[in-house]
Amino acid sequence: MQRATEGLHRALLYGFKKYVGEDLTDEENSCIKKYVTELGRIESSVFWRNHHNVIAFLSLPNKNNKSMEINLHRSLMTYNNFYEMYVLLLDGTGSLAKMVKLFSTSTLFKNTTVGYYSRLLLGNAFVFNKENIKSVKSCINYLNHKKIDNIQMVYFQIKKTNCKVYRELFSAFELLGLTSEENYKDIDYSSTSESMFILSYLLSDFDEDLSFEFLLSGVDHGIMRMNSRKDTLADEILIGSFEILLQNHWISKEQAYVYVDKLIDIAITLNNNNVANRVSEMLIKVLIRTNFEIAFYCYKKLIKFENLSNELHREVAGTMVDLGLPLTEVVECIMNFDAYFDNYNQKTNWYYFYGKIEVYLILAMSDFYSKKEHAEVFENIRNELDGLDNSGWGRELYSSEYQSYSRLCERFSKPVDVEEKKEAEYNMTPILSNTEKVDLTKFINELDSEEKLEQFFTDFDFKYCVDALEHYECLISKMLDLFGNIDMLINHMRENRYPDMTHLKKNSKYLYLGIVAALANGTAKQQMVNYLINEGGGHDSNLELMKVYEELGDKNMCLNLFKSLINDVNLFVY
Repeated sequence: MQRATEGLHRALLYGFKKYVGEDLTDEENSCIKKYVTELGRIESSVFWRNHHNVIAFLSLPNKNNKSMEINLHRSLMTYNNFYEMYVLLLDGTGSLAKMVKLFSTSTLFKNTTVGYYSRLLLGNAFVFNKENIKSVKSCINYLNHKKIDNIQMVYFQIKKTNCKVYRELFSAFELLGLTSEENYKDIDYSSTSESMFILSYLLSDFDEDLSFEFLLSGVDHGIMRMNSRKDTLADEILIGSFEILLQNHWISKEQAYVYVDKLIDIAITLNNNNVANRVSEMLIKVLIRTNFEIAFYCYKKLIKFENLSNELHREVAGTMVDLGLPLTEVVECIMNFDAYFDNYNQKTNWYYFYGKIEVYLILAMSDFYSKKEHAEVFENIRNELDGLDNSGWGRELYSSEYQSYSRLCERFSKPVDVEEKKEAEYNMTPILSNTEKVDLTKFINELDSEEKLEQFFTDFDFKYCVDALEHYECLISKMLDLFGNIDMLINHMRENRYPDMTHLKKNSKYLYLGIVAALANGTAKQQMVNYLINEGGGHDSNLELMKVYEELGDKNMCLNLFKSLINDVNLFVY
């Protein structure tokens, strides 16, 4: 950290030296170039960490108007150019109108990260320029006439920076034009609630009543809405619950299609409202495991509305091969792979090539396809390997793909022109074998004192994998024998906020089996029912209770819980 700070101090010192017109030595130029290159490698982190202005300042041209040759992400170059216009404006040699014209006409500033931060920079330009108030207000009128998306971020930055300038530039008339729904409903990088709060802030100088109304609406909208980043209600919980119905064949094929259409609409709505989610990905994967006909229907429908991951394209294409679908249809699916640019590695993403190679290898080894088709696919594999190599990833295949490719090279009398890639090594948590599970059941049965049972619960998530119904059946039987109740299990669930949360401890995801075992035990049942009634709600509870009733074979209860969950999601999404 200290070395990074020293590097910044030196780079900024040389940057200011360049800015005031002094010549830099090769060593000083090299210092700036090295720092900018390292700092600007990943687009998202540059803006998120507020490094963009530092990079833009250090990238300014010298007194001879010569810029350093630095390879940065396109969006950073766009911001650097806009920042250079801002600096010229501050020096009195630039024009606010030129900045406004570029901002309003270039597509690079629309619904992008660089567009969001350029709005903030433009707000500063309105405050710190040296032009007369008339020309500045003309630029405001120009922007209003152009109807720029999320323009309130520019106005917000003006007021945040200088309230006096803000009051000189605006009146209630300009601001009332921003109060229509299309100006604040989930636009760009701002949620509806955030936009409402910004409008409340902007209006407070001119219309207190309307300002207060937007403030309350923003609070209300934020309460009745899923978190924009990490909420799993619509994907993990809802799709997991849907999988239970599909696995047990508790809904007809026609009902499944109806629910799939509903889930697709939820996914599209979440995406349109900037709520990060994995509904599409999880839904297709669940359907691949249960009914590929519906999965392919879902895939073809969703691909029209969003960019699905290359991993998902590979999974769909691979399943098509397993089912022996025509080669032309498989290739059509493969063509959906996205050749997006990997910002971190500064080249086309690795899986664009490797995922296609995986599918083609499965094709070439499948007896569903003819020798002629195998030969065609083999050439496709070699072309993708060339693409992988030419993009800078090298000619390497992991062991499984390497073995398959080697056999194909032998079949077609071609040399093996790839290297075997080493698999990454990870420290995996050991999985208990069936023998160990039997031993755990035996161990629980041998707990012959209150102290030993209490110690078992103390070590519950540290020493044991309690993942079988028989474990919980034995535990409940042992608790009833020693204590006459199941308080220890109830207290453990309460301490781990179960069934509200399932990720706090190692065994949390298996605690539904404890509920099953308790409900199946005549003596323990009522105590567990009381706990579920009083404390059994929460975020993950629908899915957890569906798992319980799935174990108990209660179809109707699972259907009712799923319908209830759909209604909850509707409330938050629409």
